[in-house]
Amino acid sequence: NNLIDLSKLPTLKYSEDDIHQGNFIIIDPSGNKATSDAVSVMYFEIYDSVPICMKLKEGRMSPGDTIRTALTMALEKNCSVIVIESNAYQASLCYWLNFITTQLGIFGIHPVEVYSGSNSKNSRILTMFKQLKSGEVGIHSSCLAEVSLQVVSFNPLKTNNTDGLLDCLAYAPKVMELYMDLIISTLTIENQE
Repeated sequence: NNLIDLSKLPTLKYSEDDIHQGNFIIIDPSGNKATSDAVSVMYFEIYDSVPICMKLKEGRMSPGDTIRTALTMALEKNCSVIVIESNAYQASLCYWLNFITTQLGIFGIHPVEVYSGSNSKNSRILTMFKQLKSGEVGIHSSCLAEVSLQVVSFNPLKTNNTDGLLDCLAYAPKVMELYMDLIISTLTIENQE
């Protein structure tokens, strides 16, 4: 894949001491069969209106493990917005996340859905490559190696790429467009406490 040279990405415009403007988690769920793709869970922080992938976890996870992973990440990072790609059956994960947080007595977590719409996954990912080049989306250096593996193997002519992390990155600007009010309002409440 020569669609993007990750070594030439723009420098991230924040320092470790900066306070983020909001944060959210995106889950790209998958089935629990041996032939299913891995589940991708990606944590973002927003700096100067740019979503930056700060932490990720990918692997074979049951729906329960997926929810535990996302909740653990949310609690560690004080993140209240968990976005779930909800095409077809995947929407049920939002229901189960609500159910489990209520069962555990965890309040303040907002599971929301994002849909692919009319764009194909490959089209979203190709657009995301342009956004990475222009600095509209960022990747922290601690996450770059895992993302790089999917970038170099991505073939836009195939539909069965290993691309869960790329898909999460592709959804980040849409999440900000759809849910920025919720992301900011939860951050405002957090800062007032």
